[in-house]
Parts: sequence; structure tokens; C-alpha cells
Amino acid sequence: MKKAMLVAAAAVIMVLFVVGGAYAGTINPTVAVNGSVSGLCKAGTAGILTFAITDPSFAGGYTASVTDATVLCTKNTTFTVTAQSLNNPAAPATCGGAGITGALKESVSGYLMNYTFTCGNPSGTGAGFGAGTAQNLNLAGSIAQAAYQNAPVSATYGDTVTLTITY
Repeated sequence: MKKAMLVAAAAVIMVLFVVGGAYAGTINPTVAVNGSVSGLCKAGTAGILTFAITDPSFAGGYTASVTDATVLCTKNTTFTVTAQSLNNPAAPATCGGAGITGALKESVSGYLMNYTFTCGNPSGTGAGFGAGTAQNLNLAGSIAQAAYQNAPVSATYGDTVTLTITY
């Protein structure tokens, strides 16, 4: 009987060993990892466009440019630039090509001098927000002699051009 009990105990141990071994192992669950980057544009630096008309009898026009007006956009985000003059409130228009007509207004007399405002880069594709990725808008303006030849002397001519960056 002792022998039978020993055999039974060995059988139970063997069953436990085999059953216990059946549950050993590894599993490999997976976790999905997702992300997104939004297309976004922000104004970089702004500039000032200044016409310094030193000789109203000059037979040609005057030009001016802004070298540091920039926009930053998420890489591969396309954008377009429109412009609108405060003193010549026509509908906003693309400021590339022929540009828009703005008006410098003298603060006391209200005298207006029309000028042309352009963007050398009226559209583009963003390069990101890191160092060196700002897109230069190459803003410029020109004013014809007919606009300033009879203008009253003043240092207070001004206008505000609002740029709209659509992306």
C-alpha cells in the first residue's frame, strides 16, 4: 500500500508538473502609438516700409523694401498672402505680381499719395519653426512721381497694410 501511495503521489506530482508547465510562456500584446502635427503659420518678424522722398521734382518714382518681414509655417504647409491698405480699403488682394494700391495719408491735411505694395513671395510652403526656417515675404513698395510731386511737406504720412496669411 505504501508502494501504491508512492505511485499515486508521484502521479499527482507529475500531473502538477505537466499542468504547471502548460501555463508557462510569454505573450506579446501590442500598443498602438499615434500622433499628429497640425498645419500652422505664425507671423515671424514684421518690418517698416519707408518712402523718403527727398526731391519731389525727381523725374522717376521712389522704391522701398522691407528686408525682414517673415512668416513661419509647419513644414509642408502651403500658404498665400493677401494685403489690404487701411487708407485705400479695397478688398484684400494677393500682394504678388502687380501688388495692391495703398495710400499714404498726411495726418493734418489728409492729403493722399497712392503707392504700390507688393510681396515678392505671395505664397509658399512652410519649412517648420526651427532656426533658419522663416520664409521671407520680400515686401516692397513703389511710389510714382505723380503721387508725390504736389504733396505738402510733412513727416507724418502713414498707412497700415494688413497682411492675411491663409494656410
